[in-house]
Amino acid sequence: MDTVEEIKSSVAKLSREELSAFRNWFQEYDSDAWDREIEEDVAAGRLDAIAEQAMRDFEEGRCTELCITGRNTLGIVLHPQYITDEEGNRISVILPIEEYEALTNIPAA
Repeated sequence: MDTVEEIKSSVAKLSREELSAFRNWFQEYDSDAWDREIEEDVAAGRLDAIAEQAMRDFEEGRCTELCITGRNTLGIVLHPQYITDEEGNRISVILPIEEYEALTNIPAA
């Protein structure tokens, strides 16, 4: 049997309490793995060009301040959804059109 299938089967058998404990552990594990990956990318210089472009955009006034964990500075509550790659890494964000328009002041065509 494939390891992923074995894990899925085991997780499906967990009690509600065990599933909650597993979910908490996995979120922490996944977060730590993501942090290590970002740290490795920074150390290797793989994010330098992106950071430089972001700083230019900020300095030239092409940025809108956001806080995706709740309300941003504009007082808009965001409800982001994410597109992930095969490993579960977030690669894109989807917002309801009303939130996008409110953030960008650009009406949808």
